[in-house]
Amino acid sequence: MVSLPKRELGSNQIGLGQYNERLILSLVRREPGIAKAELARITKLTPQTISVIVNRFIEDGFIITGQKQRGKVGKPSTGLLLNPEGAFSIGVKIGRRSLDVILMAFDGTITQRNITYHNFPEPAKTLPAIEEEITRLKTLLGEEKCQRLIGVGLAAPGALSSWSHEFETSLEMMAAWQDVDLQSEIASFSGLPVSMMNDVSAACLAELSLNKARHSQDFLYIYVGTFIGGGIVMNGKLLSGFSGNAASLASMPLGTVNNGETPSQLISRASLRSLEKSLNDNGHKIQSLHGYDALSGEVLELFDKWADEAAPAIAGAIVNAHAVLDSEMIVIDGTLPAPQLKSLIAKVKKALSDYDLTGLQMPKFDQGKIGYEARALGGAFIPVYAHFAPDRDVFLKLINKSQQIGQSILSAKIS
Repeated sequence: MVSLPKRELGSNQIGLGQYNERLILSLVRREPGIAKAELARITKLTPQTISVIVNRFIEDGFIITGQKQRGKVGKPSTGLLLNPEGAFSIGVKIGRRSLDVILMAFDGTITQRNITYHNFPEPAKTLPAIEEEITRLKTLLGEEKCQRLIGVGLAAPGALSSWSHEFETSLEMMAAWQDVDLQSEIASFSGLPVSMMNDVSAACLAELSLNKARHSQDFLYIYVGTFIGGGIVMNGKLLSGFSGNAASLASMPLGTVNNGETPSQLISRASLRSLEKSLNDNGHKIQSLHGYDALSGEVLELFDKWADEAAPAIAGAIVNAHAVLDSEMIVIDGTLPAPQLKSLIAKVKKALSDYDLTGLQMPKFDQGKIGYEARALGGAFIPVYAHFAPDRDVFLKLINKSQQIGQSILSAKIS
């Protein structure tokens, strides 16, 4: 059983149907097997409204019914589930170390996955690889299921050329991306609508929408990868910011300008890029950092050394961000193996004690559950989020519009 804050209640008034429909789908996604009666209780919508919406979703193939739930007071109720074949989406993650292309079913299940590794994503190689993989996925789906392919979600880092000092590659290769319109290129050869999001914002979206254990609706998200990044969720909504780069923790300065000397940014202290270089210099494979097997031996020693330096910097960024956001929770995830991510979080929490926290009520900490695949999964979920997630901005605009119309009618009657 789930309970929603008042801001997530539905509305029985005319004109708000789209919000109600999206809200119901999001609840069925969050609580597989939920019954109509429970949907009515949570949303405060009438049972008749719930039945009309649910029946329409069943007819359209977005929802299927599960087994009857027995053993409770009253008649047995039938649980509702998302139909995996109700819609499909493709996720493309262009990362600093790999290109991931995945096919996601409507219930969040990954049905196909392809990962290729590179030292740096070159446009001349990356775009043909994406086209080849999308073509393959569409062929596998077949003509009928392709009709339910709602789009491509692209998760990619922004402003690669701005941090040229962090890469061991030529400026010419990095600058090549400046002349590439990724969305237009992919839309052209795929024939599908393409939505783009910062890669860590996409990872944050995956944590919000696909982690079934995630019940907090307000959190600051930190993703530790080759580059560190962040995301913000407030009132259950992912905040993108004016330029789509909200929570750009990588750019957060570590200190203040002193005698004209510019402080370094968080990216230089808390990204795995420096640890990758240490591994490479000592003859170890970089891929060992981006997997599921716990680190050991010299690799673990190098990680601990890196984490001892990174943790205080991350803690400082958390203090600064929390002073502005007042988040309920800090969620830290990344490409590291789960034991090492847990160790890093413990070091960050310990490092917080060295900061002046006067006036701040520090939030709880939680370890992200998705890990390496978060950015690609988030990319695949972008089209689903755009089409089916509750859109509170539209909801509020409808309310404001209704109020304006009502005021106009009232004014007309007075005059």
